[in-house]
Amino acid sequence: MAVIIHMLEREGFRLIVEKKTSESTSAIVYGETIRFGLIERSRQVKRSSKPNSSSPSSYNPIRIEPTGVLSIEVWKYYAEGLQKTWRDRASARLEEQLPKCIAGMMIIALKERAERDKREKEEQAKQKRIDEVRAELRQIEKEEKKIKALEREAIQWRRAERLRAYIDAVRRDAARKTDPEHQVEVLEWIEWAEWQADRIDPLKPSPLSLVDDKEKVIRRLQEVEGWWWAKNVPEEEVETAPSEPERVQS
Repeated sequence: MAVIIHMLEREGFRLIVEKKTSESTSAIVYGETIRFGLIERSRQVKRSSKPNSSSPSSYNPIRIEPTGVLSIEVWKYYAEGLQKTWRDRASARLEEQLPKCIAGMMIIALKERAERDKREKEEQAKQKRIDEVRAELRQIEKEEKKIKALEREAIQWRRAERLRAYIDAVRRDAARKTDPEHQVEVLEWIEWAEWQADRIDPLKPSPLSLVDDKEKVIRRLQEVEGWWWAKNVPEEEVETAPSEPERVQS
């Protein structure tokens, strides 16, 4: 283990040892984290003697024995098709295979990086397609809003034209009458009515009207009524007093 760590460091790779849950050794190879460890194989041996009832282990007729066969294993589950285990063999001891082990880690790291780059490019391409479709959808929604605004403005313009047609009819009717006082009242009404037609006409600047302040007046009324109630309700009724919406309704 010391030799392989030394070889990795000699190649310029950084080593990390984590001891949070269980000790784990990793090497940062070409930017990829390669976790590996030294494993000793074991074997099951059947007990030859009869179990002793007084022994705690007598109920298990099988015992585990180390074999002395060592292996270096790389724990990279996604490195399919690549060698990830190097172990003692009759033809070559593990110590002799350490250069191949280092080379194998490099190959695994390069494949991992290539696959990660591929996934990132695929994700970027997917995100680009999503952004393009979303942009297209935003354009469609923007066009729909413009169409609705056009239809709404056409309806408002038609209403304004109908009002003006009615105002002209009232003007013609008043011109046929000889009562000066009545004509003055009609002229004042015509001026007011033309303002109302201009308010809804999208082709005309909208003049100010009292109805524009309705929401402000309602809020002021609620504030005044709330102040009056707070000043006049008896102290013993404060806890059971109705809520503000109920007071407005009453």
